[in-house]
Amino acid sequence: MKRLVLVLLSILAFSGFAYAQHIGPGVPAKNLQGNIASPNLGVGYSFYQAEYDDGVDLEGNQVYAHIGAVFGDLTTPSYEIYARIGGADVEDDDGFESDFEPMYAAGIKGVFYQGQTFGWGGVLQGLYVDSFEDSFDVDGQKVDIELQESWEVELAFPVHAKINNGLIYLGPLLYTATTDVVADDSEIEGDIDEDGNLGAVGGVALHFDNIAVEIEAKYRSDISAGAFVSFTF
Repeated sequence: MKRLVLVLLSILAFSGFAYAQHIGPGVPAKNLQGNIASPNLGVGYSFYQAEYDDGVDLEGNQVYAHIGAVFGDLTTPSYEIYARIGGADVEDDDGFESDFEPMYAAGIKGVFYQGQTFGWGGVLQGLYVDSFEDSFDVDGQKVDIELQESWEVELAFPVHAKINNGLIYLGPLLYTATTDVVADDSEIEGDIDEDGNLGAVGGVALHFDNIAVEIEAKYRSDISAGAFVSFTF
């Protein structure tokens, strides 16, 4: 049993963290002229990879719908409050491979400063997945594994250059994440945390009056990438 616990921990310590949720620039989609706030609906996709100690590799996918409210005008800094719902999966080289599971997220982003060309802003967002599940064969013994209450919080401060309707952005990223590991109906259980990590995020965005298109790359322990499209009305 002791060896089984060690094997499970070495496998599972890397299975609940790198969700790679789309961050984008600190500049939200445009609030339509004359509106106090404009609804913003969108869809996004992210593919992520991660590398951890002991040579463990992780990858997965995330697809979601986005709903937000955009505030601001020519005299007021722009900001957006939003929520996301979709599905996420995760797998690693040791054989853990979950189905798509429901994911929930929420966040806020806004512009701190905007000059003629350069500006900067911030993005704060969190994500939650209730459970990832799979079964392993460990030394001829079938083990049911569940990653419960997996969540993360990300904080980014991207600097951007604004050229007509285009934005190029790059900035530092801070995040923290945790998940509860449960195996064989709670026979083996423990928390796994990944705190205080520093990474970077950057990309290109096109913001027109009613549509925004964003493509970005993120570096945490490995490169991840994603795309996001939204509509305001």
